[in-house]
Amino acid sequence: MHAHFWLRPRIRRNLFAFARRHDMVVVLSQPGPTRRPDAAVEEFIEGPLAEASELSVPVWLATGVLNSMTAPEFVSDPEKREHHLDGLRTLTEEYDERFPDGRVVLWQEAPISGHWSSEGQVWDEESIRNLQRYGPTIFEEQRRVVKGVNDDIGVGIFPHFTYVVDSKDPEVFEGLVDDLRTRGAFPDFGFVDFYRGNYEPGVGPTGADDAIRSLIGNARMHLDGRDVCYLGQAHTNKTGYTPSKQALRMDLRAARDAGAASIGYYAWFVYQPTDPARSFDPFIPVPEMSDDLRDRMDVTTYTIGRDRFLYAYSLLLGREEGYGADETFDLWLGGSDLDFHDHRLWLETVDGDWEFVGDFNGYVRTDHLYERTRDDHVSVFHALDRERYLAADDGSGAAGADDGGTLTLRIDTRADASAAELRSVSAVPFDPDSYVSEPEAMGLLDDGDAAAFTLGHESMEERLTPGARRPYGSRSPLPVGRAR
Repeated sequence: MHAHFWLRPRIRRNLFAFARRHDMVVVLSQPGPTRRPDAAVEEFIEGPLAEASELSVPVWLATGVLNSMTAPEFVSDPEKREHHLDGLRTLTEEYDERFPDGRVVLWQEAPISGHWSSEGQVWDEESIRNLQRYGPTIFEEQRRVVKGVNDDIGVGIFPHFTYVVDSKDPEVFEGLVDDLRTRGAFPDFGFVDFYRGNYEPGVGPTGADDAIRSLIGNARMHLDGRDVCYLGQAHTNKTGYTPSKQALRMDLRAARDAGAASIGYYAWFVYQPTDPARSFDPFIPVPEMSDDLRDRMDVTTYTIGRDRFLYAYSLLLGREEGYGADETFDLWLGGSDLDFHDHRLWLETVDGDWEFVGDFNGYVRTDHLYERTRDDHVSVFHALDRERYLAADDGSGAAGADDGGTLTLRIDTRADASAAELRSVSAVPFDPDSYVSEPEAMGLLDDGDAAAFTLGHESMEERLTPGARRPYGSRSPLPVGRAR
């Protein structure tokens, strides 16, 4: 999970909870390691690192982009170089306090990110030449600083995909890592990304899959078989391409076939509307929006097209051992007048602890297709662990898959929230191959008999009063039966 989300605590809190539930790593992206306009970088990132550590959510740090100098200046100007390296050292020290065995990802799509040329351009001949000429020195120096803080921290390299994939310029990455090998500064792992929307419209789905296999395969080969982490596309990118369900499935299959050590998706991305001419049957297309919404930091993939984000991860979860209809379940919460992140959901574990699961409904109020005239919504929390949250009715501990169990929940409503209503709570078998989006869930509850497809269902008309805490489960726990 890769994001610039620490400016929005509510979004951060939800993503950390999501990562914790599913044993995921969060990648915090702070591209430039030097001072920000409003605070020192270490002060800026201290809170999110502390919060993740308290929740036992592992974090990797993405940084090292040349945001304050060009590549030649890094090599030739000692003052600028030391300013950059001092910032990287301070940032790594802050990171090391809580994640001493973590990973630092350097560069972030070099030479696309950073000032590699004198004109500050990307993807021009000068920036590529400078990557080849000065890149080994820059990485060697940055790696030295990180390892100087703690040699146990893994240091990875993140090149732009065009300099790794066979169909473009793979000799650039090959030469780069060969040089690093001779310097004794070889990367501990690789990090690559690939957005199908930049590629698939021109070469077709099969060509895009071939590029993914080539990208990961070449990176692994040139890094002597070390881990290569892959960042795919669930967001709408700058070309207006919005992936379909099929594209997300093909992306995952190709990455796994190529041996990616880990796979993830951006939780945050600058808002872009879907371009129908570039998108093949998009999954949750994003319409045009007013500039004021497009520029808001809380308008992200996670808050506008969350089903694409969740579907991509559900495909991953569904292929991991321990996930399936007998081990996990989805929780649907239906209600009306549910505003953005006003209501916090807690579930009681079988050990008697209350665990924060997420806010609902979690969508920024816009005119996108998730909005309905009657202002009803269903929020879905996917792949919850039955052994953790479903207690046996006899109080003996976790319920077995065949025995059903009881789910106990609590809802806390913010003091400044508007009045809302909870209409239903449903437990549903989790199956990524039968993924139900939030609008589809609302339609099923409207049009069908909930008992026919749920493990447990309760209808209600409960007012969610601002500032109130409602321990629904202590009054009427939700009985959950065996999977149908």
